[in-house]
Amino acid sequence: MRKLIPLLIILSISLLAEKESPMVKDIRKMKFSPVEWNLPEIGAEIERVELPSGAILFLKENHSAPLIEINIYIRGGSSYLGEGEKALSEFFARMMERGGSENFSPVEFAEKLEINAISFNVTENDYYYAVNLITNKNVLDTALILLEEALFHPIFNDEIIKIEKRKLGEEWKKKLDDPNSLLEEISKLVLYKDHPAGGIPDFSPLETIDGNRLKELKDRIVQPSNMIIGIVGDFEIYTMKPKFKRILSDKYNSGKPLGEIPPLTLETPKKVYFYDMKIPQGYLYIQQRVEKAPFPEMYNALIMSRIFGGGFNSRINLKVRVEMGLAYRVRGYYSIFSPLCGSFATLCITRIEAAHHASKYILQEIARIRDEEVSEEELEIGKESMINSTVTRLGNDWDYMSMLLTLEILGLPLDYYVTLSDNIKKVNVDDVLNVARDYINPEKISIVIIGDEEKLNLDAFREQFGDIEFIEYKIPGI
Repeated sequence: MRKLIPLLIILSISLLAEKESPMVKDIRKMKFSPVEWNLPEIGAEIERVELPSGAILFLKENHSAPLIEINIYIRGGSSYLGEGEKALSEFFARMMERGGSENFSPVEFAEKLEINAISFNVTENDYYYAVNLITNKNVLDTALILLEEALFHPIFNDEIIKIEKRKLGEEWKKKLDDPNSLLEEISKLVLYKDHPAGGIPDFSPLETIDGNRLKELKDRIVQPSNMIIGIVGDFEIYTMKPKFKRILSDKYNSGKPLGEIPPLTLETPKKVYFYDMKIPQGYLYIQQRVEKAPFPEMYNALIMSRIFGGGFNSRINLKVRVEMGLAYRVRGYYSIFSPLCGSFATLCITRIEAAHHASKYILQEIARIRDEEVSEEELEIGKESMINSTVTRLGNDWDYMSMLLTLEILGLPLDYYVTLSDNIKKVNVDDVLNVARDYINPEKISIVIIGDEEKLNLDAFREQFGDIEFIEYKIPGI
């Protein structure tokens, strides 16, 4: 795989000049040794334990360095809260990390981390909170004391509340000035329309928030029964298990229900959404709600997506970027990992004047993947691309453990990655065509556009899609 990466870079450069240069033809003829697909399995190299408190623990020894990494996924996040409460959810994560605890003030907690070279952070991810701790094995006991304090004994210091409210507000203001961040947020707003996962954050409730409100959230969310823990590093499993059995004791289960994520249907209208921003580029995000994993044809869908938009040799890259010269960047995805729905999406960054032409060719390629069989060569390139990129992402125990936690929290088969290569190899030309016809519907595709209204040909989009919805992404309270 290391040999393949520089060759792909060379390939991308040559594609900018012509569709099939002599160098590209030579690269196509090159042969490489098969990628080794050898992942640690649960029950063998990885131990999975369900603790009496309901917490689920994954443990993998790795003695290559004297470090231990602990990842904890806690069910929660904005998808479980009400409309507009994304700001509250993000703020709660920050305060869990920085608000201090019953036995350590915020300053003392930070000093303990620094003195012992312990990394600790908490982030919000829509449907779970991710707690990450990395420590030298020699100070593991200190790290675990701090972890237990932060999770189960936070105090949410008033002064830190003021500081973190201001910081979070400033970060969101910066997002509104960044077209990449803004496109991500507006695309989620459209994909999860009328759902808490896609709501615009409302900072107004944070004006009066105090430690009591945050403690209510903590009691509802931060319970061992809501937790999935992955531990990788220089330790012995037989000594680590009792430590976490004690830390994640049933006494920390409040019994308060977390609730359920509201369901989301796959029905969406064909529509264009536009955000006016005075920039020279046009940012396009073309998307459709589709099935989430697991579903029988998901491996077929992943290969179809690779052929359509997953790399230098993908159809939309060759058409929109190489042949037509209409994009700085174009890439397609079929995302299957979500508790709500999957998404079939294409990102395209182009000149604002070329936005409609770029979208037209992307939609033509969407139609073509549904109407025409892919070639055997496209199929093999798509499979190799999928396998190689997955091997890269799962290149070490630490990355692989994070993937396992995602599978667990979504209720997906834990052998997904172990069996992925074999399942990918089974996909054939008919499978790709059938999955495209069954799951992609051009009449349910939406387009999000960010760009300068004065330079964009909105009438061309109106003729094709009808009325355009203008988005005003204004955040209350900041």
